[in-house]
Amino acid sequence: MKFPFHSFFSLVKLVCSTRVSNELGAGNMKSARSVIKSGLCLSLSISMTISIILLCVHNMVGQLFTNDDDVILYASKITPMLSVSIFLDSIQQNLAG
Repeated sequence: MKFPFHSFFSLVKLVCSTRVSNELGAGNMKSARSVIKSGLCLSLSISMTISIILLCVHNMVGQLFTNDDDVILYASKITPMLSVSIFLDSIQQNLAG
């Protein structure tokens, strides 16, 4: 079974928003704030790891899909933007909650 990494951030968002709702309903503001911080830290650490790995292997990403030198060059140029997008998307997923 394939599990895309972007689904993980949506899953963290779902769990955190449910937990925050429960804590706010119970009147526990400090616990709700703690849940938000822990979910954000979890998503940030995982997205940072994925982004760093992508930045380290950005020259090899294109070779996974094709042998065409031009495509490999374009993929290596756009991979840093992809890693920044993954990082920022993980923040947005949690804060949109």
